[in-house]
Amino acid sequence: MSLNNLSVQRSENGDRPEALAAIEEAATLRPALAQAAPAVYTPNLAMSLNNLSNRRSENGDRPGALAAIEEAVTLYRALAQAAPAVYTPDLAMSLNNLSVRRSENGDRPGALAAIEEAVTLYRALAQAAPAVYTPNLAMSLNNLSVQRSENGDRPGALAAIEEAVTLYRALAQAAPAVYTPDLAMSLNNLSNRLREGGASEEDSIRPWTTAMAELPHIAAAELRLALARRLGARQPDQGTSLLSAAAAAADSVDVATADRGTRLVALRLRRELRGYVQQDGSELSVADREALPAWATLPLPEASLRRCPPSARNPERRPTSTCWTTTQAWFSIQRWPNNWRPSPRSCRKRARTRTRCGHSRRRSSPTASMSCGRAMPTCCSASI
Repeated sequence: MSLNNLSVQRSENGDRPEALAAIEEAATLRPALAQAAPAVYTPNLAMSLNNLSNRRSENGDRPGALAAIEEAVTLYRALAQAAPAVYTPDLAMSLNNLSVRRSENGDRPGALAAIEEAVTLYRALAQAAPAVYTPNLAMSLNNLSVQRSENGDRPGALAAIEEAVTLYRALAQAAPAVYTPDLAMSLNNLSNRLREGGASEEDSIRPWTTAMAELPHIAAAELRLALARRLGARQPDQGTSLLSAAAAAADSVDVATADRGTRLVALRLRRELRGYVQQDGSELSVADREALPAWATLPLPEASLRRCPPSARNPERRPTSTCWTTTQAWFSIQRWPNNWRPSPRSCRKRARTRTRCGHSRRRSSPTASMSCGRAMPTCCSASI
């Protein structure tokens, strides 16, 4: 377990080769244990293989990633047959990741078959325990939409993503700090499906407006930023207007007095907005940049950069990669109270929760459809 957790931490700090080395070692040790005591160690072996698949994929070894997740699915399927109440969630998770790996290797029919099975399992789980498994069902429906689209089933793809958006809207209304990013992802995919079906750009972004009206001000601003990223150079005036509105909303939050959920969303919004401006905002004019707050445009203070792990100081990595670094930069620029800072551990936990898609998220462009795969099973304490 310690090697598995070491792999997770190395991956989160950007050290992908060493993360792979740690999980390779764990996966080498566990087969012997599982052979000696299968009832005890087979679940651990399956978990290690799932994580090995994720690390191999991060390092560009797609065939190896596929082989590892295929083996994990085989193990989880046997475990779920013997104890369905215990291992069906893990089987559904591994099937979702199998779908992503098959898609990465060009097996679109196989990817669709895997995600169809995952959705079936998650739907039954969500009916039995909606508070626990509705997020997983929404995530798998999002991925089902992507795979149906890639297999040419546009009506089916649209139906799946509409259901996913409906679920994420309800989740984001109940817990905006947790589910607004997932809602933004599903809305982006819904817009893609609508455009594929011949809808105009205006019609394709109408669901965004509906969702914004249902959320608190700061959470709606996160959707505005995501929509600005989507529109990009295609509609620069509207995109700039949305970007400015999102920045104003982030500035309106007093993090020293705001409740925890609002504070988390505001800090995340600042981090994502800064990353967009620094990396993807090429269509912004000089005047547009000057109109944005300093925390979105100024270089990170040297004092903040010194807090980065070496991997995060790599200029090729996105500035949004280190939650702690950019948060510290905002404190330096804004002169916020020094006696309140979110801990690095809290930031990491939020990053994992947010990217339920985790290590299996694929995004080729701001307008590309995204597939998500829950990177770690719930039995791995370091990954949730």
